[in-house]
Amino acid sequence: MKIKIIAILVIGLALFGCSKDETKCNCGIIESQGFHSWADPGYWKVIRNDCSGYTGTFYFRTDTGDSIGDYICLSEGTVW
Repeated sequence: MKIKIIAILVIGLALFGCSKDETKCNCGIIESQGFHSWADPGYWKVIRNDCSGYTGTFYFRTDTGDSIGDYICLSEGTVW
């Protein structure tokens, strides 16, 4: 009987205990960055997402003041 209760608790925790809310996954580590002088000059940063592990390249009109290796969060709703 104890084994059944423990098994149910373990399964319940695995399913519901530690899930990440994907809508909050808008932060990561800056892997590289630079300046671009295309039609609209500004800065680019390659950021590795904390939740997905994917990288994305993002463009900014002004320098954010962050460096490679820094942790950065983008506006809510920006998930990659």
